[in-house]
Amino acid sequence: MLDVQYRLKQAGLRVTHSRMAVLKLLEQQGDDLTIKQIYQKLHVQHQQLSLATIYRVVSDLVDAGLIASYQFHRAEAKFNLPDQSKKQILHIQCSALTSNQQAQFLQSLQAVFQQFQVNLMQLEIQESA
Repeated sequence: MLDVQYRLKQAGLRVTHSRMAVLKLLEQQGDDLTIKQIYQKLHVQHQQLSLATIYRVVSDLVDAGLIASYQFHRAEAKFNLPDQSKKQILHIQCSALTSNQQAQFLQSLQAVFQQFQVNLMQLEIQESA
């Protein structure tokens, strides 16, 4: 849930129940879904969102780059999360840092990513045993 909220905030979108519900549903699905399929699946999960709301939410999420839209010929547009295989992982290993040093390091790392227009999707810090 926190990951979904973080991605919405990073994309400059307000965290709403509707946006979170659609994003979580698309994370759980392996197949691309049409707007109507999204509506039906959310309805089965007792998410009472109107079809118009789902159209607006999906449009916002596509514009923000959080979900991808696919349309083949005259078929209905289908939506899913962008292809995860195109994402790259950067693994940095460093010596022990104090919490103050860690905060400074993360700030400088984020500044470098912004400078090169790299979209930082997730940041995870693991301490070795």
